[in-house]
Amino acid sequence: MVTLEKPLRRYSMLDSGMLCRLFRSPDVYTPSSDDFSKPEDVQKFVDAAVSSPHFYILGRNPKTEAYIFAPNHNFATFQAHIGIRKDHRDGSIPERCAEASKWMFENTTCRTIIGFVREDNTGARSVLAQLGAKRQGKLTGSSLFNGKLVDELIYQLTKDDFNAVWGDTLGVV
Repeated sequence: MVTLEKPLRRYSMLDSGMLCRLFRSPDVYTPSSDDFSKPEDVQKFVDAAVSSPHFYILGRNPKTEAYIFAPNHNFATFQAHIGIRKDHRDGSIPERCAEASKWMFENTTCRTIIGFVREDNTGARSVLAQLGAKRQGKLTGSSLFNGKLVDELIYQLTKDDFNAVWGDTLGVV
C-alpha cells in the first residue's frame, strides 16, 4: 500500500481555475480533434460543479489531480471522472482512486459509482478492474474521438464490491 502525501479534501471555488487547466491539459486527457468545448465553457462547468453542494470534487492538489463525482437523480449513484497529470501517474493510481471512492462511500449517500471509458483506454480499464469495478455494458459508437465514433464501456463499483477488494487495506466503509 502506498502512503499518500496529504489527505483528500473537497475542492472549492478557490481551486476552480487550476481545475479547469488540469482537465484541459493534454497531460490529463489525450487531445482529440473533436473536442468542441471552448475554454470558457469548461470554466463555467467547473465553477458550477465546485459551487454545487451535490457535486463532489476531491483531491490533494488541484494542479495535479481531481476526482469528480456527479450525482444521478436519486443520489445513490454517482458518475466518476478522474483527472491525474501524467507526471503524477505512478504506481499509486489504484490506491488514489480507492481513497476517493472510500471518501464518497463514507461521507455521502453514494452506494454505487459508475464510469464510462473508451474501449481502447487499457490503462483506465486496468485501474477500474483493480478497484473492483465490474464491466456492465458497452455503448457502441457513443463517443467521437479524432473523427471516429468509438465504443465506450460502462463500469460499476458498488460499495460491497469495493469493500470486498479494499476493506482490509483501507477499512470497511
